[in-house]
Amino acid sequence: MDRKSIRKQAEERIGLGNTRQHVFDELMLEHPGEKPKKIAEVVRYIPSLAAREHYGTYQQGLLAAIIAFAVLQLARPVLDGEFNGAGAFTLIRLLPFATIFLGIAVYRWRGEVLPWLAFINGMTVFTLMNDLSELAKGSVDPWEFSRHGLSVLIAALAWYLSARMYPKYKEEHDPLGQMPPRIVFPPEPGMSMM
Repeated sequence: MDRKSIRKQAEERIGLGNTRQHVFDELMLEHPGEKPKKIAEVVRYIPSLAAREHYGTYQQGLLAAIIAFAVLQLARPVLDGEFNGAGAFTLIRLLPFATIFLGIAVYRWRGEVLPWLAFINGMTVFTLMNDLSELAKGSVDPWEFSRHGLSVLIAALAWYLSARMYPKYKEEHDPLGQMPPRIVFPPEPGMSMM
């Protein structure tokens, strides 16, 4: 069974309000021949309805920061007149494609892209430090400072959501050593004990 079909089955079950643990256990019963870690890695990155509700504000903030970053990336060249007589190559060169495509994946609740989004935008921290020293001197470019600040905000929100909304599962080993390790997902945030 490939990851795409596992994901489709898991998303159907998550849509019914099930937790990741419940979905994982059901999929393991349905497909006993599959490797547990393969199914667990797919299920890990599908948030439950409770997690979506609990972290929805953070995800919307991340999406707003991504949109603002893309708009800011394009606004300066448009206002400076760089598009006058320029072709499609200039547009392609100016658009932050990696961030935009990862933003689309975030919109679709694809949690596996969050570490990449955090990494790509997290590199800007060093540039922002330089911008802060320029700000102290009074010679910082406000466009670049804003763009770098948004990039660091995107990295922080992506890291936070990656760690909190898509936490790593644990393997619990049988104390007697007779059963295979059991994969256990942490409790879903925002869900009361049943």
